[in-house]
Amino acid sequence: MKILSIVDSFKNSLTSLEISKLLQEEALKRNINLDYLPISDGGDGFLDVISFIIPGEFIKVSFTGFDGNLYENSYYVANDIAYIEVARFIGLHLTNKIKKDPKSYGTSELGKVIKDVYQRGIRKIVIGLGGTATNDFGMGMLSELGFNFINNSKITPNMSPRKFNENTLVVVSDEFIYRDLDFTIISDVKNELFGLEGATYTFGPQKGIKNHELAHIETIGKDFSKKIIDLEYNDTTKLPGAGAAGGLGFALTSVFKAKINSGINFILDLIDFDLLQNKYDIIITGEGKIDRQSLQGKVVFEIASRTSKNVVLICAINDLRIDEIPKSLNNIVKIESIVPKLASKEESLKNPRKYIRILAKKIFDEIWMPEVRKMIDKLDIEVINSLTISELYVLRYIDNNKERVLSS
Repeated sequence: MKILSIVDSFKNSLTSLEISKLLQEEALKRNINLDYLPISDGGDGFLDVISFIIPGEFIKVSFTGFDGNLYENSYYVANDIAYIEVARFIGLHLTNKIKKDPKSYGTSELGKVIKDVYQRGIRKIVIGLGGTATNDFGMGMLSELGFNFINNSKITPNMSPRKFNENTLVVVSDEFIYRDLDFTIISDVKNELFGLEGATYTFGPQKGIKNHELAHIETIGKDFSKKIIDLEYNDTTKLPGAGAAGGLGFALTSVFKAKINSGINFILDLIDFDLLQNKYDIIITGEGKIDRQSLQGKVVFEIASRTSKNVVLICAINDLRIDEIPKSLNNIVKIESIVPKLASKEESLKNPRKYIRILAKKIFDEIWMPEVRKMIDKLDIEVINSLTISELYVLRYIDNNKERVLSS
């Protein structure tokens, strides 16, 4: 029996790669053959996946964090293509323990990374959007790349919504030399830029924006986007995905005519999943929380829909009943979660490795016992006669004490 693990990261817990390695270790203890591939929708862990699949090199760059301190992180280069995971430079995790107005968070540091890529002669960029702390519609990035934002006759650097107002002039300077950049956006966000399901109203609150500030930031975004469109760039405000990463999707598609690809499908195509999955009997996939949204174009849905193999879903928290899964996904045979059967949410977050191992043990023991039963059934009389008394007792014990064996 061969199993393929292709599990997304558990948010604020373990990466896709960490989870898969733990599953493999537990499978090996039972002589179960398990291969794994890390996966990402373009957010956290995107570069871990790309570097696992494609040989290349990490390029280190320095950047200024939201706290004003200098940090170092990397983007990845392979085959003359730069891969950027924006969360490494403007991620929500970088705001931990910082008490600042979220409107002051901008994307200018991402602009600096793009400049570094350009200066190395690279023109193709695949950019994973997700997990950002920013809701600046991409104005910070553009201010670093040669768009001048002028307040009171002075150029305002490191632009952010806090510095922008209806009187801000937006001018394209001679320093904007990046028109030949070819961007591909990797994101599973389908939101338009504005409206109740747009960037600000959907994702703003989780980035610390207060409810009473949402309308004001929405207005800033509309003023900004109008000024960009008035410069004869494309109006992509209604494009699905324009609202990704706090509106970065808009700036990239409008100014650079970036293409948007589904994160999970981009990775699955990269590894030729449709051919690869034929080598396996069972596919294990999952994410931190499984609910009805998981069946709407996210990792779990895409993987299950692109294979006829039996699929086992794993997660920390499950809010989906097996009978809620559509008939088109009847190959999903089991959903296994950590909370609440194995641990509380708090315990799971405190000891994620421990409970992934326990979850894996439960799954693999259920797979292993039928294999033992088949092995016993296939024994012919010659094999049985060749076994020692001790070996026969072991087989009989396993067959008659399945529950005790599984719990030991």
